[in-house]
Amino acid sequence: MGAFFTNVQIRIPAGVEPYVLANQLRGLVEHRLGDDGLVPAADGEPADREILIVPGDRWLAFYDARTEDQDNRVEVWARDISQAFDTDAFSVLVHDSDVLALALFERGKPRDRFDSNPEFSGKQRSSTTPEARAAKWASILAPGHDTRELAAVFAAKGVFAEAALDALAPAIGTDVSWLRTGYNYLVRDDAVPPHVVRVRARFAARPRWERRLVGAPRLTSQWEAVGMEPPPPAPHRVLEGHELRASAICKNRGGAARGLRIVIDAPGDCLELAQIEVVITKPGRFQMDRYPAPLVRVGGRFVVELPDVALQPAFAGDASELVGAPMDAMLDAHHAGQVHLNILGNARRAGRVTLAVEFVPLANPSGAHVERVSIEVTSPSGVPLRASGELHPYELDRLTGDAHSYLLILLDAPVERLRAHAIDLLANLRSSWPKGHWHVFASDARFEVGAQLKLRGDLKNLKVWNGLEHAIRTTKGRVTASTAPRPTYETSEVCGFKVDVMEELGAIAIWLANERVDRDAVERVLVDATDTLAKTGALVQGVLARWQIDGGGATTPYEAVVRIHSEHTADRAWATRWIRAIGRGQLWLGPALRDRAPAAALRDVVELGRAVRIPVTDVAATEAILAPLLPSSDDFRAYERSLHEL
Repeated sequence: MGAFFTNVQIRIPAGVEPYVLANQLRGLVEHRLGDDGLVPAADGEPADREILIVPGDRWLAFYDARTEDQDNRVEVWARDISQAFDTDAFSVLVHDSDVLALALFERGKPRDRFDSNPEFSGKQRSSTTPEARAAKWASILAPGHDTRELAAVFAAKGVFAEAALDALAPAIGTDVSWLRTGYNYLVRDDAVPPHVVRVRARFAARPRWERRLVGAPRLTSQWEAVGMEPPPPAPHRVLEGHELRASAICKNRGGAARGLRIVIDAPGDCLELAQIEVVITKPGRFQMDRYPAPLVRVGGRFVVELPDVALQPAFAGDASELVGAPMDAMLDAHHAGQVHLNILGNARRAGRVTLAVEFVPLANPSGAHVERVSIEVTSPSGVPLRASGELHPYELDRLTGDAHSYLLILLDAPVERLRAHAIDLLANLRSSWPKGHWHVFASDARFEVGAQLKLRGDLKNLKVWNGLEHAIRTTKGRVTASTAPRPTYETSEVCGFKVDVMEELGAIAIWLANERVDRDAVERVLVDATDTLAKTGALVQGVLARWQIDGGGATTPYEAVVRIHSEHTADRAWATRWIRAIGRGQLWLGPALRDRAPAAALRDVVELGRAVRIPVTDVAATEAILAPLLPSSDDFRAYERSLHEL
């Protein structure tokens, strides 16, 4: 999980003492909080909202618990404070380490807004250059620093968006630790400095969103609690012989109470239930009580009684009473009265069973509720030789499903040749590619989504083809494209491709929805084109398989089940030592892998110069022969460790 935080930085005007400004700011804040119905909290009195003001040499750092909701309040504070004190101020918002948003204000007037990743929220990237943006921020530079340092901030392309703040801090003369944090982190990590100026406030009258029901507990469906009919229960799927982890949820539509009995009717012998865990959500961010207990079989049912479970009361209002509430208060109201049950056991044999799970409040047995949990136990099928850990049936569905014909090839060639190979390969499919709505992104950096191209039509459409060809020829990183028959679609209908030239080896992936193309015809085209590439000596390895593709990521469904996820699978050292995937279809081995392959694997192959193509009809049998070339997750972790040791 990435970082989430907000703060405001206020430049201290020349000749003003930091603590004087901090206390003046405290007065402004208390006045503004009064407009929201808050009054100062006395010492020792619980606060509903707290703001921390940290004085520095050139800057005041400002942290509001409420702006951690990640709305526009942090910008509003920066604007209003800069206006009130006739100075510069800027807001900082980091969202999941994917987005760094800065807004600079000069005497209350907006001077610049910077978004490191506008595509994240569906916006277009600004045409403002880093140098031009740096000029807008030049007025806050510290003595001895220049706009080149600021330009580096706005040009940063790091994995973590907040890393750009490391360069901003010295350029403006502040401590980076005050830029790279927010209220929640300061309080959680006990990192509030001793010289802080605190503003603590409470509501003059308790807000409507805190109202809770009273009376006897009454348990209901979570859907009934919001006036909705429950949807048909989707089966919880688990593989035979694997651990069962299922869940059920209900809501208390009454008052607080203590004590809960769980009764589970589990017909048949598909499952062996072992224990449960009741989870009660309490007020406060991520506050929960957990009550684990073993299940006891009583006749054909499993029973456990938990006298210490503290059932929470339900929210007494409706959605209209949450307008203006802080995010934490809205979450508290939403989760009020929720009872979450985890059910643990083992899947003994294939079959389908519906559990009847009864929640009985000991204080009011007539307020019981029954939830039905459907469990489907399936036999493992298509499990790769090196599969790692617990598997989910959905993972195997991607390997055993055949919604797509999927080609992945790795090439060792100069970038210009890689681009040309990709264009040639797609050109062979121009007459076969179905018409649809395109989603195309071209990126020049590894962890960026990139610029979006808007196209519509098939590859025979000259505008579509020219747009894609230009993107492939000019990208310094990757082009990812997908097309579907209409704006809303099933993943089984999607066709797409990915061309990646930023790693050691170039990678080309193509996936075609079988319901939208002539499968046999396009597979012949893909085989012929890949054979031609193999004969040039550029091909390192390739696979053509019939799988179910959910996206165009760097990881194949085969690798995902083996637990190998990384861009390092396109490293030359890795891809010339290990086979990335095997599926029903074709497997190509370049010279390095051919030399490593056991002799038995080369008996019935298509010779392609120094490379070979192996037809694959029985995946398990092919895996058994090529076992020395198939990596495990441990092999991959060892490889990654070796990279860090270099």
